[in-house]
Amino acid sequence: MSQTSSKRQFALRTAQALTSFVLVALLVLTQVPGGAARTSASTAGVALRYGTGRPGPVVTGSSAAFEVPVPISDAYSKAEAKRFGGDKVVSRMLVRTTAESTADSGVRYATSGNWGGYVADVLTTPYWVDGAFGTFYAQLVCSTCNNLASWVGVGGWNGNYIAQAGFDERLDRAWYELWPNAPVYLNIYPAAGNALYVDVHYDLSTAKWYILFDDASTGQYWSNEFSFNVDQNSAEWILELAAGTTVPVSNSVQFSGSQWEDEYSRLQNVDSSESVPTPVTLTASGCGSVTPGTLSGGQNFLDVVSGC
Repeated sequence: MSQTSSKRQFALRTAQALTSFVLVALLVLTQVPGGAARTSASTAGVALRYGTGRPGPVVTGSSAAFEVPVPISDAYSKAEAKRFGGDKVVSRMLVRTTAESTADSGVRYATSGNWGGYVADVLTTPYWVDGAFGTFYAQLVCSTCNNLASWVGVGGWNGNYIAQAGFDERLDRAWYELWPNAPVYLNIYPAAGNALYVDVHYDLSTAKWYILFDDASTGQYWSNEFSFNVDQNSAEWILELAAGTTVPVSNSVQFSGSQWEDEYSRLQNVDSSESVPTPVTLTASGCGSVTPGTLSGGQNFLDVVSGC
């Protein structure tokens, strides 16, 4: 082979290698953790983004998504909680409960028309929500009142699949819900005024969704992971009228430390420039309302309840 031919072949191989490198680099830059392609905010007709690299929903007759629980150890649960909550959260995880109630109460905690609180909406931005975190304080309503529930979660403002955990004031019971599936109730019964911490995030190491509910006042907690496809276009901190047409008489609910995680594992405040912070007022069809107060420090607000 001549020297000229060798040079030409070397140049050709070099050009091919550079082309491959550029293509791989572009592919990586347009992926979020887990392999899901990002959608630019400038894309015409903004589409809902369900990560293609995420575990997908299995749709059955009534369009219900199939959730697959994946048990995790105490040590793993605490390690995941520490990623975003730090040692402070882990120090309050004292007694783990694994007992759950699969009985369907008929109550659903994800009807956006009945929400009062804040939403971090990223649908029209180039970002994704990979997690939501926050603390709220338990309040109780009468046993014959309509269901009022406080929760923290990912998804549901723009799409149909939600991962969330919270507290039902009427039932005095903690729960998690992978909507549109029924909520699953936990054997955690917080007293009025207890600090309740929720962590919902995508675990990159397992490609599962991690959910933690922690009664920080007693140290009792529940956690697990799930294969489930979540609408990653929003994060929420909500007080919801889960059943009924009137808001029951209740104390207002304080939310604090309200943050969400973007696809680069960075924590963002509710009023982050990466999202559209959206205050949502609940006005019941019967009577009563829930009105979010002004954000303090980008993370804290009082959900003001006017019951009847």
